[in-house]
Amino acid sequence: MAEKRKQSGYQNKCSLCQAVQRKNPYSVNRIIRSEQDVQNAFQLFNKTVNINDTICRSCYFELDEKLNLEKKRNKKIELSYPSTVESSECCFICSSTTEDLKTIPFKARFQVFSKKSIFIPEANQCCANHLICDQLYENDIERIRIISDKCKFTKDDLVKFMLEKSSISNRSTMGFKSTVETEQNCFICLSTMNLVAISLEARLDVFSRKEIFIPKGNRCCSHHLINDRLDEDGMNEIKIVSSTCQIDDDEFIPFVMSPHDH
Repeated sequence: MAEKRKQSGYQNKCSLCQAVQRKNPYSVNRIIRSEQDVQNAFQLFNKTVNINDTICRSCYFELDEKLNLEKKRNKKIELSYPSTVESSECCFICSSTTEDLKTIPFKARFQVFSKKSIFIPEANQCCANHLICDQLYENDIERIRIISDKCKFTKDDLVKFMLEKSSISNRSTMGFKSTVETEQNCFICLSTMNLVAISLEARLDVFSRKEIFIPKGNRCCSHHLINDRLDEDGMNEIKIVSSTCQIDDDEFIPFVMSPHDH
């Protein structure tokens, strides 16, 4: 009898929790039927299953509950912000299909949203040469095409945008040229080696001589500095990414009152 049950698969193990279960031929919902089921199980349980594997009643309901929560989290909210084309096959800026495409970073999406109130869908792709330290060059921002006067945020995306927006609410936008904003790369040569924080005094020196604003927190290679000031070669190599800048309120007076060379 035991041999007969074994051959008929009367007992089986859940592919997720390994619990022994009785195999019910009518419980079709508890069989992994598709590649989507396989992906869901891996995403939510971090376990690999195969098509036609069975899962126990408990894991099935847990998986179903997690999927429902995931659907609610990813439910989109329509808001009245202009939106770009939604594209994962080509660059949303220039329509190129080059192999050098990458997913638009959140930092660039928020950059465009804060400057232009334009929403870029999360999965959009763009050419790598439009980006510098996960931000878009200003001339590329100007090339962005609007296709709708509404956009759809997921709840998670909306929370990220609002949190980021609140973090810069104490900044003022001014009409001075600005460099890329980065702590992971040298803002001059984009190197990641031997980085040091650039002081307020060095930033004010560049601002007074070149009318170029260097964002707070930026770092540069140590060899660009002489006596805590940028050397002349370093100043001449600075890349401008925007014709406006955002100055923290606690630095507003030092920069605005700084003498400028005209």
